[in-house]
Amino acid sequence: MTSARLRRVAAFTWMMSSCIAIPASACGPGWVPLVGDWDGDGSDRPGLYDPVRSEFHLWNKLEAGPADLVFAYGNQGDVPIVGDWNGDGTDTIGVRRGARFLLRNQNSNGFSDFDFLFGNPNDTPLSGDWNGNGTDTIGVRRRDRFLLRTTNAAGPADVDFTFGPADGIPVTGDWNGDGIDTVGVVQNGVFELRNGNASGPPDLVFAFGVASDRPLVGNWNGPIDAIATVGAFRPSTCTFFLRNSNTTGPADLSIQLGLLHDGFEP
Repeated sequence: MTSARLRRVAAFTWMMSSCIAIPASACGPGWVPLVGDWDGDGSDRPGLYDPVRSEFHLWNKLEAGPADLVFAYGNQGDVPIVGDWNGDGTDTIGVRRGARFLLRNQNSNGFSDFDFLFGNPNDTPLSGDWNGNGTDTIGVRRRDRFLLRTTNAAGPADVDFTFGPADGIPVTGDWNGDGIDTVGVVQNGVFELRNGNASGPPDLVFAFGVASDRPLVGNWNGPIDAIATVGAFRPSTCTFFLRNSNTTGPADLSIQLGLLHDGFEP
């Protein structure tokens, strides 16, 4: 699954129905939030990537505490990416280095299982199951243009279309539970989600979070349903805000991860 787009600015006040909050955070502005089903149980869980150490910290539960998996992969300056690259039901990590994708089928240090070029170095990397075959493949966003590939190998885009404002943040997920991941764009805390990988108007538009949050997507309550819903990561407090429906409203859960007492170093 994966790592999250309207032109209006929405003011939104958080009202958290469940909150796990502990002070003294260690993560900083450069830390990258991740989402994936790390243990294959059908539910997506958070992760954090430390770009200085090229280190992944992955949690198998929605609870504060030490990460269940910690390992280094890639080089400083790489961009992390997550997906089920071999269709086994477990999401694993990868990185993009310039235009080069290096994907791994295990959540551990080691060599890449896929190594290929796609897109331009300044493109934003994406991942998703674009054709419903149970395997995630890569893609990129170039301004307002989505270029998606249905195999993890070099070659031309299999799907190429425009959607959303060029300066929005791209997200991908299965918004309607049909088994196919489609795109969205987030701008100033407003999500625009589309149920088809083609140009057209958004099928869902709603506000969640604040403009400075980093948008997230995951199936937080799986395997109850197969619908991906939204979340937000707030770097200033290392807090994940997760919602179980694609609508405006309070977070169903908020949790701080990457804290000093969790074994992180400042």
